Amino acid sequence: MVLFRRTQAVSLALSIPVVLAAPALAGNGTRLPPSNFVGVRPAAMGQAFTAVADDQNALYYNPAGLARLPQWSLELLSPILGWNSNITDNYSDIKDITGGGSSSQKDAVEKIGPVIETISGENNYVRAGIAPYFVMPQFGMAAYAQVEAEIVPHGQAVPTIIDFDFSGDTDMRMGYAHNFLGQKLSVGASVAYKERVQVLLEEFSLFDLTEISKSQSKQDELIKKHLRAGWGIGVDTGVLFTPVATWSPTLGVSILNIGDVSFRKGGPLSGVVDEKAKGGSGVPSSIPQSVNMGVSVTPTFGNWITRASFDYRDINLPLPASQKPALGVEGGWRGKYVSALAQGGLAEGYLSGGFEVRLLLLNIRYATYKTERGYFPTQRPERRHVVQLKILL
Repeated sequence: MVLFRRTQAVSLALSIPVVLAAPALAGNGTRLPPSNFVGVRPAAMGQAFTAVADDQNALYYNPAGLARLPQWSLELLSPILGWNSNITDNYSDIKDITGGGSSSQKDAVEKIGPVIETISGENNYVRAGIAPYFVMPQFGMAAYAQVEAEIVPHGQAVPTIIDFDFSGDTDMRMGYAHNFLGQKLSVGASVAYKERVQVLLEEFSLFDLTEISKSQSKQDELIKKHLRAGWGIGVDTGVLFTPVATWSPTLGVSILNIGDVSFRKGGPLSGVVDEKAKGGSGVPSSIPQSVNMGVSVTPTFGNWITRASFDYRDINLPLPASQKPALGVEGGWRGKYVSALAQGGLAEGYLSGGFEVRLLLLNIRYATYKTERGYFPTQRPERRHVVQLKILL
């Protein structure tokens, strides 16, 4: 009878996220844009983090992991900087073309053509932000503020001179989780307040540039056409189930942005931006609900730790099947005051990797991964890098 009740409890807990997993479609069938915070450590592990969720990233990947945190942790300063390889490659190419030094105005004009031709059609990505948090066993709260920009310049052979995509995100969230069945089963949920500001300049042409130079009204029309600003509420839930302690085989399920996150006007920050458009800006596209499942195993030998994980992400979304599975590995030494861990992964068919080094209160994390920015597999792949410096308390 006791075994029957425990089996019922496990089945019920594992079914909660699945029942909530109503399909969320992209509408036009194209690849959906990034919608959630990308943690450095999960990115290094190919985003295969649903069944890992053993640090502050649980608040973004699977809130059930909060119940399994061993102790409290606080970070007030945690700057993040990201970029793609096109940024560094283009800088090197431009330096070679221009000679890397000062030149006359005539020389500079003559070199504009080769520079534009060199960087034409390449996406240039940058990311900057901060992500403070406080977590403790069963409870956590976090915030992040970041900006991301993608710029694709075009040569003179096409009418379009630039594609520009800018987004500024703020997110404040709080989560709680609880253990059942002697800590074999963990169930958690979190709620987040989000604000997003976007500027989408697609196929900005020389004609558009000429038009906005004519009058202030033309500039206002441009802002109203391309500016998006709004706020929304997101709810996440998840479970973790570890049947035995040996090697900690764990099944994880998470539902992020339950019911989709719909933005509306009037947020404290986005409302100020909307005033620039005299209240005429649009609102950002909804963030779709995402269903994720994963498994992990974690053999430990004292302070030495190894881990392997597998995720099948965005199960309910109309994305190519090649973009859904992800593999992650991690290994190294984890001590009380000093730790050194290395991560690796495979996602979208591309390798990822990174490391984490902690010395007393200083923590440095780095990740590199590859992603496809087009609307179908293999289109516009680019390698990205992200580094985070953390002061731990």
